[in-house]
Amino acid sequence: MTDKIQILLSRLKGVKRRRIDADGNKKWLALCPTHDDRTPSLSIKQLPDGKILIHCFCGCSVNQIVSAVDLTIADLMPEQTIIRRKNDRRRLPRFKRSDLFDKLVFESTVLYIAMAALLKKGELSETDLNRVNRAMNTIDELASEVKL
Repeated sequence: MTDKIQILLSRLKGVKRRRIDADGNKKWLALCPTHDDRTPSLSIKQLPDGKILIHCFCGCSVNQIVSAVDLTIADLMPEQTIIRRKNDRRRLPRFKRSDLFDKLVFESTVLYIAMAALLKKGELSETDLNRVNRAMNTIDELASEVKL
């Protein structure tokens, strides 16, 4: 177990270990700290890469749960590590996880505006085409970060 999973489990009551599944995920059940739980309704799963997933079967949000045990959602994620590429060179991730969605929404908006202009005018300026290419490249880079 990583330190983060130990910290989370130590702050919960009624923790029961479940079996490790075929994918190597470690699982636990516990009493949910955000409502009056008499039987364990909180499922905890640690993925092989260290990510911790939590789910309350009574509907409590992840934000409520981590706040109740004085943690944050970031505490459920592993530290960013050096990633191996196909050419075996090591590099740090280009984007912080917290920025991935915002960047994707922004670049998708750029593409949306460009498509609207293309449909209206029938063409794009050289400047607009360059920006569209940059948006597409950024989205490709975001996708490769997520796949790693």
